Amino acid sequence: MENFGDVFKLGSRTQREHANYKRLFDKHLKIIQTMHRFGVKILAGTDTMLYSIPGFNLHDELELLVRAGLSPLEALQTATLNPAEYLNKMDEFGTVEVGKRADIVLLKENPLLGIGNTRKIGAVV
Repeated sequence: MENFGDVFKLGSRTQREHANYKRLFDKHLKIIQTMHRFGVKILAGTDTMLYSIPGFNLHDELELLVRAGLSPLEALQTATLNPAEYLNKMDEFGTVEVGKRADIVLLKENPLLGIGNTRKIGAVV
């Protein structure tokens, strides 16, 4: 995700416009970092992003959340535990436990060691 800001260089934008979008993007990362530092629970929300492809964009979002200062575990929780808590549905989902609903993605490598490992999918159950 080193060059994620390049996504804003679409069409006929000038270098100045690109620089402005990059500054805005960096400011958004800083806002997320500050919110997280003050204990605001963050939820993954890839459905609002321009040119979003559900599922695929979640990997990008998790990487951006880590870039903004969340740990890999905290980033994963934005798409698992935090939504269940927010919706008051912890008895139904949010963790893998007997009696709960779950879609499980088995990864080939540990995402806690590198959030990009969420892309290394072995199986989906």
